[in-house]
Amino acid sequence: MKIATLGKSYQRSYKWYRTRQENLQRELESLKCPSWVEKVIKPIAKELGDTMPDREVEILGPFGLGHEIAIHFLKAGIDRDQMFDKPGNVRSITFRPTGFDAFTLGVVDYGTNTGQFPKGSIGEINGGNHPVVPVDEMEVADLVKFIS
Repeated sequence: MKIATLGKSYQRSYKWYRTRQENLQRELESLKCPSWVEKVIKPIAKELGDTMPDREVEILGPFGLGHEIAIHFLKAGIDRDQMFDKPGNVRSITFRPTGFDAFTLGVVDYGTNTGQFPKGSIGEINGGNHPVVPVDEMEVADLVKFIS
């Protein structure tokens, strides 16, 4: 057998490999990572918002090291510039994912300050002093009690 025949066989195999590799790369680049905000937070916001028809729903985040997402329930008819002037105009709940591979979610308990991180530290600034209450086993309707 001539060496050139072996070389041509290799060239065909290599060409097939490179074409396949390029096609797979294009397919990989077109894949979109699922968004936990779209798949988890937005449906929660919608269901909670349905319980408060006099309020507009606003989703903010993710923010900080904890990837926190806040859902604000804004009193309808209030000018945005005056929204925070009066208690009760804005009600909110903040979520923090506690795992992504096996997705878990919690609500940040701003009523509790563990003091784990010193004032002004990165941990304190990013909400690390507020524990997270696991909510995975709850119904969305049960989250109303966490809205402040």
